[in-house]
Amino acid sequence: MIEFNSQEIVIIGATASGKSALAMELAEKNNGWIFSIDSLAIYKKFDIVSAKPSKTELNKIKHFGIDELEPNKKSDVTNFIKIYQKAKNLSFQAKKKLIIVGGTSFYLKTLLTGISELPPISEKTKKQTELLLNNLSDAYNFLASKDNIFAQNIQPTDKYRIEKGLNIIFETNYTPTNWFKLNPPKPIISKNIPIFNLQIPRNILVQRIYQRVQKMVENGLVDEVKNIIENYGENIQPAKAIGVKETIKFLNGEINSIDDIDYYKIFDNNNMIKISYDLKNGDYTIIEELKEQWNLDTDDIKVELAGNTPLPIGIFVRQNLYEIGAKYGELFNDYEEFIEKMNLWSSELTKMNMKQSAGERDKLIIQTVSALDDLDESLNLFSERFREWYSLYFPEMDNLIKKHELYVSTAYEYTERENYTRTRLKKSMPSSLARTLSTVSKQSMGADLSETDIMTIKMFAGQIKSMYEFREELINYLNELMEEIAPSLTKVAGASLGARLISLTGGIDRLSKLPASAIQVMGAEKALFAHLRERALPPKHGVIFQHSLLQGAPWWVAGKVARAIANKLAIAVRADVYGNYIGDMLLEDLTKKVESIKERNPEAKKRRRKPIDRREERGRGDKRDRRDRKGGERKRTDKREDKRDRKGGAKKGKEERGRGDKRGGERKKTDKRDDRRGKSIKEAKPKKDKKEGKSKKIKTERKIIGKTSSKY
Repeated sequence: MIEFNSQEIVIIGATASGKSALAMELAEKNNGWIFSIDSLAIYKKFDIVSAKPSKTELNKIKHFGIDELEPNKKSDVTNFIKIYQKAKNLSFQAKKKLIIVGGTSFYLKTLLTGISELPPISEKTKKQTELLLNNLSDAYNFLASKDNIFAQNIQPTDKYRIEKGLNIIFETNYTPTNWFKLNPPKPIISKNIPIFNLQIPRNILVQRIYQRVQKMVENGLVDEVKNIIENYGENIQPAKAIGVKETIKFLNGEINSIDDIDYYKIFDNNNMIKISYDLKNGDYTIIEELKEQWNLDTDDIKVELAGNTPLPIGIFVRQNLYEIGAKYGELFNDYEEFIEKMNLWSSELTKMNMKQSAGERDKLIIQTVSALDDLDESLNLFSERFREWYSLYFPEMDNLIKKHELYVSTAYEYTERENYTRTRLKKSMPSSLARTLSTVSKQSMGADLSETDIMTIKMFAGQIKSMYEFREELINYLNELMEEIAPSLTKVAGASLGARLISLTGGIDRLSKLPASAIQVMGAEKALFAHLRERALPPKHGVIFQHSLLQGAPWWVAGKVARAIANKLAIAVRADVYGNYIGDMLLEDLTKKVESIKERNPEAKKRRRKPIDRREERGRGDKRDRRDRKGGERKRTDKREDKRDRKGGAKKGKEERGRGDKRGGERKKTDKRDDRRGKSIKEAKPKKDKKEGKSKKIKTERKIIGKTSSKY
C-alpha cells in the first residue's frame, strides 16, 4: 500500500508516463482528491485528445481542473490559481489529501513562485488601450519605447501581453518592468511540498506515446476534434494544443494520415538540461542511443560542435526554436511558456557549468575581502568623525583611548560624563585607565550638551558599533569560506592572508598558476616597477609580510624567509585546486626552513658598496663631467656664466676670455658681480686662526653666491 503523510503532494512526468494512473491509486488508498494542471483537460468537449480520466474514474474520485471551461473561453494561470485555491479549501474542509498531477510544468512553476498582482484597470484605461491596439504594430512599438526590456521578452504579435503592458503604463504611470519589481510574485503553494517526477526509459516512453495515439484514433479522436471545430471554429485557444492542431491539419488535407506524425523524441525538463550539458562537454551517448533507436546510419545524423562552422540545420533550429518545439514535441503551449522554459533551461545549464569550475566559490572570498576593505575605510571615517563630535562633550577621552572600536563602545555604553565611574569602567578596560578616565571626567572642560544632543551622539555611536560587530561576522564568514575552499592555503598562510592573495589574483585557479616569485612580491608592484625602471632596490616581499613567520624574522633574512614562505604558499594553493589537503605538512616544513635560515644567518652581513657605473650617467651635464675628468675640478660659476659658456664655447678656468669688441680687439672680461664677489671674500678673510677663517670664508661665499643667484 502506497501512503504519504503530507497534506499535498505533486506528481509530474512526461506524456504517457503513467502519472494519472498513479494519482488515482494514491487518491483511493489515502483518502485524497486530485487537482489536474493539464492545459487541455481544463476544457470541456476535449475528452479523447486530452486523455481525461473516464466518467467512472471521475465519479469515483473528485477531480479539480477538469471540464472547467468552455472551448471558446481563454485559459491562463489565474484560472489555475483560482481552481487550486478552491480545491485546497474544499479538501481541507473535507479532511481530504490533495494530489496535484499533470504535465504542464509551467503552471506548477507558477504555483510555486506565484504571479505579480496587476492593478485594477479603469474603463478609461481600457478604452485608451483598445484604441492603440487597433494597429498592433504601433502598439508594440509604443510599448517598446516605454519599456524596451519588457517588449524584448514578448512577441510583436502577442496581443494579450501587449495589452497587459499598456494597461499598466496608462493606469499606474509605471513601466511593466518597474511595476513587477515593486510587486514581486508571492508563492501560492509551499516550496517544501513533496514533488515526485516519474522517469521512464526513452525507448519505452516513445512506444507508449505511439500506442496512445493509435488508441485515440480508434476511439474517435478525429470525430471529436471535427465536432469542436464545427461548433467553435479553428481560432479557439485549445486548437493550438499538441494533437489537436495535427488533427485539424489532417481534416484540412495537409496530412495524409494521422500515422505520419512522428514523435521522434520527447524529453522532460530535467533530461533536456542534462542532455545539453553532456553534449556541451563532449558526451555523445544520447546520439548513439538515438541512432540505435531510430535505425539511422552514421551519415544520417551530424553533430554541430562549438567553434566549428555552423551547420545549416543548426542555424535553422536556433532561428525557429519556438516553432520546432511547439510542433514536434510536447514542450510549449504558448510563447510565454516557451520564454519561461528557455529561461529555466538556460539558468539550470549555467548552474551546472558553474559547478564544473573548481574555483566557483572563490568569488565569494573576493567579494568578502572587498567588503571588509570598504567597511574598514568607512569605519575609520565614521570613527574619526565621532571622535571630533564626542570631543565637544568629553575632549579628554580622545587622548586616553586610541583604539577606535574601544572608544566608540565606551562612549556608547556610558555616554554621559556622570556615568564614567571607576567601578563601571573596570568591567571593560584596565584598572589604571579606568581610574584616569574617571578622574578626568569629573574635571572635564567639555561643553554641557542637552539631552537631545547626547541621545543623537549615542545613536551615532550605536550605528558605528553595529558596523564593528558586522565586521567580526564577516571575518568569521571569511574564515569558514577559506577552510572550505582552500584549507591548505589557510593552514600555511592564515585565512586573512590567503583570502587577500586570492582577491589580488582574481581567483584561486589563477593563483595556483602563478610562480612562487610572483606570489612573493604580490602587492608590491610599485616597488618592483621602481626597481625595473629607476634602478631602485628590489622589494623583498609584498602582502606576505603579514605572515607571522616573516614579521618575527630579523630584517637581514627577510628576503630569504619571504622566498621560503612564497614557495610553500605556491604548493599549498596547487594542492587545494588539484590535489588533497597537505597543510599540516607544509607548515611544519616551513617552520623548520625558517629556523634553519635564522641559524645560518645570526647577524647582519656588511654590505659592499656598489661601484658607480659612469657609463649609465646621461643628461645635460654629461660633456661638462668629461671636461672635469680631463682638466681637474671645475670651478663653480653662476647660471648666467654657464649659459654664456654653452652658447659661445668659452673655456673654463681661472681666466676667461670675453667677447671681442667692435674694433676687433679683445679685452679682459670684467664683471661687477665678480668685483663684488672678490671684494667681499677679501674683506671677510680672517686674521686669527686659519681653520676658523677657512670655515667663515666658506660660509661667506655661500651667503654671497646665494644672494647673487637669487637676484637673477
